[in-house]
Amino acid sequence: MTKMLWVVSFAILFGTAAAGASEDLCQKPKITVSVDSTDISKLSEANELMVSAKLCPDQKASSGCSIENIVPGSVLESMDLRNGDVVLKSNRAGVTDVMDLMRAFNDIGKGKVDCIVLKRQDKVLAIRYRRSH
Repeated sequence: MTKMLWVVSFAILFGTAAAGASEDLCQKPKITVSVDSTDISKLSEANELMVSAKLCPDQKASSGCSIENIVPGSVLESMDLRNGDVVLKSNRAGVTDVMDLMRAFNDIGKGKVDCIVLKRQDKVLAIRYRRSH
């Protein structure tokens, strides 16, 4: 049986992104990373997420949730997420708390969400998900 892969495409914008600019990021990815569909499906399991990393509201801003203490080998690491990443949006809907982030990851696992926008250090990145054969 051939395993399906998810292709993760990154678009990068330096500095602070305006609302419209962050939406455009999902349309023009520049970097592609493949992620096994078995790993991606684990995102819909709350327990898997809770043991994979610490998810908490971003203390430096009024919106977004940060990802910290990512466990090596976890699904979040396989998605090339890094400690300190702050998820701002999923499919252009704002992420303001941990429940929003959990819903976004759940929807990614189920194939309902195909793009998240996050802040990594001083860069804003869009990560777009699609199935690859």
